[in-house]
Amino acid sequence: HVSRARRATAAPPPAPAPGPQTPPAERAPTPEPPRPPLWEEEAPPKRPSVELAPEPRETPPPAPQPRGGGIPLALPLRLLALLTLGYTVAFVALNPGADPWALAGVVLGGLGLALTEWSLATSLR
Repeated sequence: HVSRARRATAAPPPAPAPGPQTPPAERAPTPEPPRPPLWEEEAPPKRPSVELAPEPRETPPPAPQPRGGGIPLALPLRLLALLTLGYTVAFVALNPGADPWALAGVVLGGLGLALTEWSLATSLR
């Protein structure tokens, strides 16, 4: 088994000597087809590495709604908002000796309710 290992690790036998080669002058050169002349052209534009979103198109403005077809609750809601605001101011003005926290609660509650009613009246269009 030692001799087998030596044979496996031994250097391979030298390659045979190359045969007679033809000198390069005797070879027939293969004719290359003539290259077409190179014309300078503009390089195609490089594509951006990030795809851009398309430009937004201008949309025509929405057609105005006719004034006569309004929501019938808009006017009563506005009147109710003004009435709520009036009651809030009247309560605070007529009860100056009341607890300040109670007055603050009435003011905040009245303002919140009046603003909600007014907002509903304007959003129902």
